[in-house]
Amino acid sequence: MPLPPALAARLSKRGIVPQVTEEKPKPTVNKDDEEIIAEDYDDLKKKEELMNSLKHSYENSDEGEKSEDEEMSDSELVKRKFKGYPGCPNKCNIYHECTKFCEENWGEGHIEPDLRYLHRRKLLLEKYPLPSNWREIFDPGVGKFYYWDYDTDNVSWLPPLHPKAVISESAAHIREERYLAAGDKADDDEGDDDKQDDNNSSDSESDDGSLHHSSPSEDSEESDTEERLQEEKRRKIEEHEKARARGRTKKKHNDIDPMDPAAYSDIPRGKWTDGLNRNNEAKTGVDVTVSGPLFQQRPYPSPGAVLRANAGKKESS
Repeated sequence: MPLPPALAARLSKRGIVPQVTEEKPKPTVNKDDEEIIAEDYDDLKKKEELMNSLKHSYENSDEGEKSEDEEMSDSELVKRKFKGYPGCPNKCNIYHECTKFCEENWGEGHIEPDLRYLHRRKLLLEKYPLPSNWREIFDPGVGKFYYWDYDTDNVSWLPPLHPKAVISESAAHIREERYLAAGDKADDDEGDDDKQDDNNSSDSESDDGSLHHSSPSEDSEESDTEERLQEEKRRKIEEHEKARARGRTKKKHNDIDPMDPAAYSDIPRGKWTDGLNRNNEAKTGVDVTVSGPLFQQRPYPSPGAVLRANAGKKESS
């Protein structure tokens, strides 16, 4: 008993059942009615490479493991990669790529918008009506409407006539351009690597096809070049250190303490014994370190303290 066509196709994709190719009769084309169309094969090649890379990245991802009941077509794969899941609120971010988690976590999103939001939207559209080339589309991911210009493929969260409306490209379109640009850059890098490998292989071989062996003179030149490079590197490091040290303030042995009055006035610099108590002087409370007229040394000592101090000096002498 033959298998159903859908089951046979699914098993043939997994390699369980050998794939049976049915030869379809070629349609007869009249030469008079035949139309010649010039195709851009570079664009077709890029689209094929894009589809193959998308399939490869999805099959290798942990979130992209497909069960037996989840066979995805090329259009569904592109829709997931660039447009994202309808219920995912992060698909507006151009750096976000929807995975199986988005479908399981967010589900269908907001099926119906909020009533208060609908009332505000109605007032907004009455004040700023949509032009003829704009359409209003509901986004279940965020539960709000956005506006799409089907002529230029631009979108906006506010009506285009609103003064605060920001009209830009859709996130899906920008995400697709980023993916294609990254693929072109990877192709350019691979081409540069191939050219570098070819140059290295051509340099390592001589004109007659034999391998090129370095002579002792060439070895000495290479060693001299390495020494010269090392010397230049050391010199640059020394110059850098000198430039850094040039802006620093070096400490001198005769530096004055910034809190010392001699550092910011004409007072002479004192000795380490200045300010110490002396046994042969009366404790009058006078600041004897102050220079200048006598009135700066107030309070004056009492007469009795002066007499006792003088008597003590005479006895000691």
